[in-house]
Amino acid sequence: MKRRGFTLLEIMLYLAVAGAVAVVLVQSIQLVGSIRNRFLTAAIVDRQADWAMTTLVSALESADVAEPDSGASATALLLTDGRSFVVSDGVLYAQTATRSDALTDDDVVVAGLLVENLGTGGTDTIRVTFSMSFAADASVSEEFRYARTYVTSTTRPQ
Repeated sequence: MKRRGFTLLEIMLYLAVAGAVAVVLVQSIQLVGSIRNRFLTAAIVDRQADWAMTTLVSALESADVAEPDSGASATALLLTDGRSFVVSDGVLYAQTATRSDALTDDDVVVAGLLVENLGTGGTDTIRVTFSMSFAADASVSEEFRYARTYVTSTTRPQ
C-alpha cells in the first residue's frame, strides 16, 4: 500500500523547524538594524564634530587669539578679528558683530566647550575641547545614544 501525504508528526516537525528559522532570521534582521542605527548615529555626531573642529582650527590659524590669555582657559574663544566661538543651548556658534552662524544643528548637543591657551615663550598653543552627543531624549533605545569628547589644537607664533 502506497502512502500519500504527510503524517501529523512530520507536519509538526516541519512547522517547528520553520518557526525556529523564522525566529533566528527576525533576530538577525533586528540586530543588523540596531548596528546600522548605531553607526549612523555615530556618523552624524562625528561629521558635525569634524566640521566644527575644522572651522575652529581654520579660524585659529588665520587670526590672533584675544582670549584666553597665555596660560589661561575659557568657555569661549575670542579672536582679534572680532570673531568668537561659543556654545549656547547645546549649539556651537561662530559669531561676529553682525552675524551668528550655527556650526552644529539640532541633531547633536554640544557641551563643555573649553579653550586653553597653553602658549609660552613666543608661541600660542590653543587647545579646544568639547563634548558632543546625539540629541536623543532619554526614552530612546541605546542604539541612538552616542557621545564623544573631541580635542584639537594648533600652535602659532605670538
